[in-house]
Amino acid sequence: METQIESEPVALIREWAINKIELLHDADRHKNAQALLAEFDEWINLPEGVEELEYLCLEDEDWTDEQEIDVR
Repeated sequence: METQIESEPVALIREWAINKIELLHDADRHKNAQALLAEFDEWINLPEGVEELEYLCLEDEDWTDEQEIDVR
């Protein structure tokens, strides 16, 4: 079933999760793949006929483009 998910960020995160699960499974890291699948299950295993996802997005209104994200 091909789904039409309208929100681009949601579609990107869904695809990232699916790809990451497949990579973990292929690398014999099954427990990690299962944990990720459990976290994103609602977004991956959509019920028949569902074409939209509901999600909550929290935004910091004080955030500016000048701030950096610490990725250490």
